[in-house]
Amino acid sequence: MKYVKLTFLYFKNRHFRKIMLLCLLPAVALAFLKSFSKTATYILHFEGVQGKFSEIFRLSTRFGWQSMLRGAAGVLLISLISAYVIGTIIRHMRTGRFDLTRFTTCVNDNFLAVFRLAVVTAIFLILFGLLNSLFIFLWSKVVRRTAWLVVVLSVISMLLLFMVLNALFAALTLWVPAMTITGQPAFPSLATSIRETKAHGFRCFYFGVLLPLIPGFIVEYLLSLTGINVLLFFGDVILYYIILLYYPVFSLSAYFDILDLDREDLLEKNRW
Repeated sequence: MKYVKLTFLYFKNRHFRKIMLLCLLPAVALAFLKSFSKTATYILHFEGVQGKFSEIFRLSTRFGWQSMLRGAAGVLLISLISAYVIGTIIRHMRTGRFDLTRFTTCVNDNFLAVFRLAVVTAIFLILFGLLNSLFIFLWSKVVRRTAWLVVVLSVISMLLLFMVLNALFAALTLWVPAMTITGQPAFPSLATSIRETKAHGFRCFYFGVLLPLIPGFIVEYLLSLTGINVLLFFGDVILYYIILLYYPVFSLSAYFDILDLDREDLLEKNRW
């Protein structure tokens, strides 16, 4: 909870409102590019569950060449915006000065590190969709025509896979800060992230990564019940917006605390 509290402490800073406005349009653009509501909709309505594995994978993930191109565009957009936001927050934490005019500098300093994490995240999500579809296919063959039991087993397996996925993301929490703040190469920074998250309470990081996803997934689930595309799109916007706002602050707040670095942004004169 310590790092979550530090994250919400930064949210109280008056400058954070500027970041909120900055992340709004990218969240809308990302919702156009890639939807996370499709799997929830597929599980809820569960049509065609007796099909082939390739059909289940395509329907549950909407995976295809067009989806891959949109996903690649989404990775680039997330990398650009997150690199800018991270660079701005690092400067604010280090100096107490908040400046949104240094776009080129922030992107140049942080893009490669953020891009690596975004690519790894995309690979994890593809593997998650692949394994999730495999389990849906397995349950559909084992249980056969008992649709409700297929749904129950599929939801359970999806939750277990998500728990593993969340643990992987928790271990990567400090990867980008280790690369951007200390200038370490990618693999030593990855080792640092895994080591430090374990040494400073992995449960704290696991909960910290999970926390913002809970309201996001609840909204996605409730809107998926309606089956209305506009509402599904709105749910995706909310989820992306939470991700863009929360994770840069969470990872940097945790890293500054672990390294015991001075936070100039916490001084009263720099907060208000």
